[in-house]
Amino acid sequence: MDSVFILLIVLCIEIKMPKIIVKGVENGPNLVLVDGKTLTALCRCGGSANKPYCDGTHKKNNFRASPSEVVVFE
Repeated sequence: MDSVFILLIVLCIEIKMPKIIVKGVENGPNLVLVDGKTLTALCRCGGSANKPYCDGTHKKNNFRASPSEVVVFE
């Protein structure tokens, strides 16, 4: 059991984990970025008919929000 645990630790250290960021666009959605590439856009205005995904409704309902950024995993 100990050798399996040590192997898992070594694998986690050697495997490059992706950089994950959630970036709130000014007056727009939350973008989920994985290694700098946009994976998806999530609604943060509350008006999307396709929740949790953004469908552009924030433009129609005059949504206002400051930009923000959270690094989830680096």
